[in-house]
Amino acid sequence: MFLYFGLASGFMAGLWVVFCVLLFKRMWRITCFRIFDEICDKVHGFVSVTWLSTNKQTKTMHGPAAAFVLLVAATTCSYLLVITQALRHPPQPPAVAHASDGVICRPHEKDALLAFKQGITSDPAGVLASWRQGVPGQEEDDCCHWRGVRCSNRTGYVIKLRLGSSANNYDGYALVGQISSLLSLDQLEYLDLSMNNLEGSTGDIPEFLGSFKSLKYLNLSGIPFSGRVPAHLGNLSKLQYLDISGADGTVSVDLSWLTRLQFLEHLNLKTVNLSKVADWPYVVNMIPSLKFLDLSDCLLATANQSIQHHNLTNLEWLDLSGNYFHHQIASCWFWNLTNLKYPLAFHSPACTANFLSHWEA
Repeated sequence: MFLYFGLASGFMAGLWVVFCVLLFKRMWRITCFRIFDEICDKVHGFVSVTWLSTNKQTKTMHGPAAAFVLLVAATTCSYLLVITQALRHPPQPPAVAHASDGVICRPHEKDALLAFKQGITSDPAGVLASWRQGVPGQEEDDCCHWRGVRCSNRTGYVIKLRLGSSANNYDGYALVGQISSLLSLDQLEYLDLSMNNLEGSTGDIPEFLGSFKSLKYLNLSGIPFSGRVPAHLGNLSKLQYLDISGADGTVSVDLSWLTRLQFLEHLNLKTVNLSKVADWPYVVNMIPSLKFLDLSDCLLATANQSIQHHNLTNLEWLDLSGNYFHHQIASCWFWNLTNLKYPLAFHSPACTANFLSHWEA
């Protein structure tokens, strides 16, 4: 008897494993569960009828053998019924578009992204082609599936927006327009808009970019901004990476807002006009988390400030090239930085020679 039931159980398990593998899509599983109750009723009726028929027609058959035949017949029938019903009832769209994690883009964040797209006047590479309203419930309608957008697997909030151009913004493939309507993405942690022509009509760096309380990465490099660098960026208390290099028209007369970025590891202000910032060494010295600092071509005039205590113990990269210091290179404050891994270069031949001889010594 146990042999018959073992064979029947193995047959049933194998049959349903194959069936479940075939129904690997979530929509098919939902369809299967929806009609399961209906199938159970049909199988129950079939088993009842078959049992009575078997008792009448197989009086000479042993009980275990009859039970084995009955189980195999019932399993096969139920399997065929499920297949038939699944094909008869096409799968309905799931309530959420993420088949893997069960989360969907927040409606107000999708609206914000679509509004941002409205501010783009040219998209020759079709970067935002997938950003469009779709059939509700379908993947194309879920902004978490749009190009350059990443959502939290747990909450569905947009946490990453990566729209940086892979080439330079003069190759004809960059986005053209303005940065707008992103303020609703209040859980955003990563924003890369680099190498695009997104300076807008004013040319200013938008002040609202300083309102993303969760932002850890901000890359605006290569965008031809002009005007002053907004001190509001100092409100990004969790920021670890800041790059606004390549904006030749930008200027800053006060860098004190940088001291509020106590987690900042990467700072690139290349080509930002800092000629009016005389205390820049004291400012950067108050950010002990810094590992990378690029202030090249910033029109700095001095680097011989006296710093009693050096806090930049983690700094590995310091680029001050392209600045014409009006003093002897030996008087610069950075000689006591012990973790620097890369020597610097200056346009002035005399400074370069003095620097390299000092470094090699």
